[in-house]
Amino acid sequence: MPVFKPGGTIDIILDCDALEDTPLTFVVTSLSVNQSNDLAEALTELIDSMVTEKQRRERLFALVSPLVHGWNNTDVPYSWSALCDVLSMEDLWSLAYAIKRQMSYREKKA
Repeated sequence: MPVFKPGGTIDIILDCDALEDTPLTFVVTSLSVNQSNDLAEALTELIDSMVTEKQRRERLFALVSPLVHGWNNTDVPYSWSALCDVLSMEDLWSLAYAIKRQMSYREKKA
């Protein structure tokens, strides 16, 4: 039996928050292998595409925002806008790849 089922949710902690006592934890969609592969291809295409930074950012938002359902260990109510107020672009890319891998810092260390 899988640890999690596609369509459910899992928690992701970014590497930059991993050593915190109560790290910011993102609740994201659990992906199947095929969904993860599709996300990987979309991220690669986005990196390789000849578009403006604004277009790249908008496409990244469109890929990631439907996959993030909330967060824990913060007093700030979750919204995509709030997430964009808290994260840097580098952090958002890290979150996208953590969602693709379906693994956060703590799982890598286990």
